[in-house]
Amino acid sequence: MPHCTKPGCDCGGAELPRSSHPYTAVPVAMKPPGQREPAWSCRCARPDGRPLLRKYQHTEPAQCLSADDVAAWRGAHPEATCGERAARALCWLSREFGGWS
Repeated sequence: MPHCTKPGCDCGGAELPRSSHPYTAVPVAMKPPGQREPAWSCRCARPDGRPLLRKYQHTEPAQCLSADDVAAWRGAHPEATCGERAARALCWLSREFGGWS
């Protein structure tokens, strides 16, 4: 059994527990279909209504916000003196979790 080797640890070098399963989460393949979380994917569309090509799809949900949405959020929150990327992320966070204001 491995022993704790952290200097100054309060355990005094006790044996570390050994686990037969190295991961703490249940692997996705073992979850029933109703419990699997779908991966996020960009649903933005081109001006003609067709979906974006895969290479142009956004990789983060905050990137799907339009520049007008971010500008409106900046106007409503003049105390936020951050860069464009941070403002976009804060705008998305306030829309998703804190109420859209």
